Amino acid sequence: MNEMIAFYIGMTTGAFLLLAVLLIISALMHETWWFRYGFSNPVKKGGIELDLACTTEEKILVKVNPKTAKESPSAIEGIPIVEVVSGDGTFEVVDGTSFWIKSGSIQGMTVFKVMGDADLGPGVSNIFDTINLTVSLPMAVSLGLTAEAPVPK
Repeated sequence: MNEMIAFYIGMTTGAFLLLAVLLIISALMHETWWFRYGFSNPVKKGGIELDLACTTEEKILVKVNPKTAKESPSAIEGIPIVEVVSGDGTFEVVDGTSFWIKSGSIQGMTVFKVMGDADLGPGVSNIFDTINLTVSLPMAVSLGLTAEAPVPK
């Protein structure tokens, strides 16, 4: 009886190992297998990455100018949505076509995501771009020399 139980346990373990090996081989043959069939995200549309740099004392005005695939001017429905993905920076919306990105108080990277609805009809087709803001500490521009009143020698 014990031999029979050991046999079934061995067969079950072997079957699971075989399944694991087959899944790994399948994943290697189809580079994106796991993402296509497992945990896929919606297709990224747009995907421009804008790399900017400033100091902790600066901010940058960003303008939204939607374009078609052939770089012709286009439009989005409503106003763009801006969000901070990571980092210490902030933003301030100016109007429906521009916003300020503001550096934080520490140096490093802040990533902003800007989204808009490209479907001008009743549907929704979100497109988005990314802004990578590299923030550095400001450099000195003067030595800040001061002098006190003269004193006798």
